[in-house]
Amino acid sequence: MKDSIKQSNKRKLEEEVDGIVDGEVDASLTREEEDVSVTDPVSAPPSVKPHEPLLESYLYSTVQDQQRQNNGEEYQKLKRQDWIMGVDEAGRGPVLGPMVYGAAFCLKTFAEGKLLDLGFADSKTLSHKRREELLESIVNPGPSCPVEERVEWNVKVLTAADISQGMNRQTSYNLNAQAFNATCQIIRSALDNHYNLQHIFVDTLGSPKTHQAKLEKEFPSIKFTVCSKADSIFPIVGAASVAAKVTRDAIISNWIHPEDYNRHSSKSSSVIDSFDDSIPFGSGYPADPNTVEWLKKSFDEVFGYGQIVRFSWTTIKTILSNRGPGFKW
Repeated sequence: MKDSIKQSNKRKLEEEVDGIVDGEVDASLTREEEDVSVTDPVSAPPSVKPHEPLLESYLYSTVQDQQRQNNGEEYQKLKRQDWIMGVDEAGRGPVLGPMVYGAAFCLKTFAEGKLLDLGFADSKTLSHKRREELLESIVNPGPSCPVEERVEWNVKVLTAADISQGMNRQTSYNLNAQAFNATCQIIRSALDNHYNLQHIFVDTLGSPKTHQAKLEKEFPSIKFTVCSKADSIFPIVGAASVAAKVTRDAIISNWIHPEDYNRHSSKSSSVIDSFDDSIPFGSGYPADPNTVEWLKKSFDEVFGYGQIVRFSWTTIKTILSNRGPGFKW
């Protein structure tokens, strides 16, 4: 009897998830061309720790890598020359996984010359393999690469849990505010390490004028160019797009459920069933069939979902409202 009820509830959930995903256009899902085909394992760049669960938001920056900074006075002099930066994001709209903001920055003279030949572009127009190759070319440029041709980069990874907690506050810390603060943090990371940023190019989904005015107020000594599809116009933004996209893809591809990790590492039992890793969750976008299937099969009637899910998304709120346990406060 219990099994038949459980099966009936499961079928109802699957029908509801199909209806929610088919009928909903979330306000944050604005990039129709976003790549939603992450299915194969992705090698991890240095911005990702593939054998550890993602428990908190973090900043990774190559300027923190002492090996890249061991270039003596020559490199310190270069940092005082004119540098430009590009900023872009990956993963603004998914219901699963983190949002990643990326920045790439280099000497203005290099950006106007050889950078154009490296092939950086909107990451969504590049294959997984090509994105990884491009990021590898700036992660390990080789001993013969002159220091003045280095492309530095950093990423800010915002976990699904932090995004949800911010958006679900009584006074909402909305996604636009979180994105703006992430952008400011990756810019300050370079400034704090004494890079002379003169011009920053930013890709944006909202109003370019509004976003540019806010950035100019925050950093009055820096020139900004903010526009949509900047990653396909300016190679330095393309490099930032690649850094963000490869980082996010690697996190998703190598995802370790913290709930399972903690339970197994402590050898304790758990009231929530172990996550079934045989069910792929795809890219995390509702348009991805693997993501839709994962939402159907991974719902727990008491706990809902694990930390990979953005509980502030309408998709998840609707599922929890329809299928989760009722509460009276």
